[in-house]
Amino acid sequence: MQHRITLLGFLSRKKLWILGAGVITGLLVFGRYIRDPVLYSSSVIFFVDPEPPRSKDDLRPTELVSGNIRRLFHVATSTAMNDHLIQTFDLYRHFGIDTMKDLHEERIYSLLWRRVTARFVDDNSLSITVLDADRALAAAMANEVFRQLEVLTRAQALTALERKGAIYREAMDQMEKRSKAQTNDLVAIATEFERRTERTSGGERLQDPTAAVGFQLAQIAAKLTTANEELASTRRDLEISAALIREQQVPVLHLARKAILDIETIPHLEIGKAIASLAVLIMLLVTALLTLWFKHGSEVKDYFRGINAAA
Repeated sequence: MQHRITLLGFLSRKKLWILGAGVITGLLVFGRYIRDPVLYSSSVIFFVDPEPPRSKDDLRPTELVSGNIRRLFHVATSTAMNDHLIQTFDLYRHFGIDTMKDLHEERIYSLLWRRVTARFVDDNSLSITVLDADRALAAAMANEVFRQLEVLTRAQALTALERKGAIYREAMDQMEKRSKAQTNDLVAIATEFERRTERTSGGERLQDPTAAVGFQLAQIAAKLTTANEELASTRRDLEISAALIREQQVPVLHLARKAILDIETIPHLEIGKAIASLAVLIMLLVTALLTLWFKHGSEVKDYFRGINAAA
């Protein structure tokens, strides 16, 4: 009991040290929040349709996350997306970054990479979270990321479709040219056949029965020309439609939950909790160190005295 009272007395005499450590810690934490205020958090969650099932002959390894959602993940955190947010919300002014100074782009990109993050919810879902001292801006930025993803996805789809359509149109034009050339060859053959089968007798023009075949060939060639043109036009439309269907693999985004204002984060409460928890932790640490010193301080002193005496 005497030893416990002595320890309590020692700690009582050192209470200013303990309290001082807690106060200094609290001031440091408060200063940190003055420099970097509490940030509000807003998240938007969306999903895409599952990709078509693979054939049994597809030997590629199965991916845990679909390729569509992975592409959207990278687009959401890309430099192009950051540039769009910077321009839309005038973020240089919001963050107080002087565009006339060196490394201003690096500073704002580094800030946005910490403030705008993406997370896979499951294999077809993605969550975009934005942190900012302005709760309204945080929600608006998160929703804007989703909106811009829709815009970029549609633009990429249209570009791919136009490219694919141009390829098919060129191929069909080549096919049509070859068909016309073949038809012209057939007409020429029919004309030559008819010319050679005509005969004259006593000034009277007679026609061999085989000449009728040449005439029929000419008619068939004309019909073939028309049919080839219609076939080429129809096939072109079908091929382009098929390309459109294939390109539907471009993901369609479905909003699961839009970003709303963060009403759960209370800055003063967050600061108070941080100050209290860290101050108490430091005070307990100082108390533990003082207790160790009380119990073993004499041994430490004797150890160093022995070293000094030996020297």
